[in-house]
Amino acid sequence: MKLSKQDDQYSPYTQTVFKILEYLNDKAIYPTDKILEWTDKLNFEILDNTPFSFTDNEGKTRELAPKKEQYFMWRTKVLLEKCLFDECIELSQKALDTFENFHYSNDIWFARRISLSYKGLGQPETALEQLKSLLKRKNEWFIHKEIAEIYFEQGNKEQALKFAINSALSFGDADKKLNLYKLLSEILISNNQNEEAKKHVEFMYQIRKAHEWKIDNDLQNLINKFEIDTTKIVNLRDFERELRQLWEKLKFSNQTLLTGTIKSILPNGKAGFIETENKKSYYFQLRNFKAKPELAKEGQKVTFF
Repeated sequence: MKLSKQDDQYSPYTQTVFKILEYLNDKAIYPTDKILEWTDKLNFEILDNTPFSFTDNEGKTRELAPKKEQYFMWRTKVLLEKCLFDECIELSQKALDTFENFHYSNDIWFARRISLSYKGLGQPETALEQLKSLLKRKNEWFIHKEIAEIYFEQGNKEQALKFAINSALSFGDADKKLNLYKLLSEILISNNQNEEAKKHVEFMYQIRKAHEWKIDNDLQNLINKFEIDTTKIVNLRDFERELRQLWEKLKFSNQTLLTGTIKSILPNGKAGFIETENKKSYYFQLRNFKAKPELAKEGQKVTFF
């Protein structure tokens, strides 16, 4: 396809390239090379920097990201996937410096790509520092997972398991977390916790089976290792609930169980304080109370971590 040139932000050239990029971005198999090729045809300096506002069918005002922000998102994603780490860091930082307000939490994605690029450049400590800082702003399961991956690569299995468990317990669809469950199985195998690892391998298999997804070689090897019964029919929700109990158990396995008494419930009814026998006071939130809600009252004896 031969186009003229990108005269300005509203030129037919710009509109055509964006239509092609939107089409490519929606493809089931992400065409990394093609998106890299077509973003190469744009000069981001003259792209539109103004969000597009419109009123939807319900009368609500909506706002779409400007073309320049979309360009940065497409381009930095493929730069990371193509392992062009220096360019990814430079362009992601440029995006963070360009906008004050971001759409769809894009500032988080740019910061994450910078962190992962540092990991790719062999600077895991810088990546860890940035990912932990990012976690304070956006408590997402995949950030926990990426921290766990770095710790596991460094041989720090205790921290790797901690962050992997936090990732598993964080909000997110199970079918999006297959790489996390694989990581958990690897950590558990390295800890000689084979029964726990086996449960994660079976869960991965059952998710793929339910979606009619291909079983890759790595998973097949794990299925063979643990002699997983591939004819077994399970309820995925029940299986996940069972695993969640395991994750909770693993999360608190290295912590000391304390006993105490609820001394007070705050006026908002959402939190309170527990006092131990040695008169130490601990703040707690009622949403973390595991027994019946009506038992969360002053004078109630409790155990906690």
